[in-house]
Amino acid sequence: ARGKATIRSDHQRILEGGLMPWEAENVLENYKTLVDLLVEAGRIEEARKWIIKAMRMPQELAPGKEEPLPEEWWAEALMKSGQWDRILNEFESDPLLHLRETSSAEALALQWRGIAHLALGQMEEAEQAHKSLTEFERELMVAGASPAEEREFAKSRETLGEILKQFRAAKE
Repeated sequence: ARGKATIRSDHQRILEGGLMPWEAENVLENYKTLVDLLVEAGRIEEARKWIIKAMRMPQELAPGKEEPLPEEWWAEALMKSGQWDRILNEFESDPLLHLRETSSAEALALQWRGIAHLALGQMEEAEQAHKSLTEFERELMVAGASPAEEREFAKSRETLGEILKQFRAAKE
């Protein structure tokens, strides 16, 4: 309930003051709180609508590097509801993931598809997703990617790599 009140308060402040969203504190964090509440309530499609709104906000609202981006919120929502096949399908073709045409969105898509393959017991496909991340990261470096893009790819590759490592160890 606290999260919803905060969102209403910030939204009201934005409307009353004629502020742009990035001028109000914690706007994106408030969207994340609302999304989490909706996911916990099983209202996945409603959460998706709020994720899209968050993704359309200016980059100035992006959380710190340690915080997940709205693209990840969707994957987490599907993961929490056990919709692994949907992660595979939507992270391949869903326009939601292409609202921001960035290489980091592609990195997240490969990462989450790899995780979904693991959850579905498809080790070879997960390994291929990791290999694709590694190859794409190399291509970006050769093409002169920005340091931020390189960090995002490295983070996704390392995350999937660590999960793969844990799965392999558990199988032994």
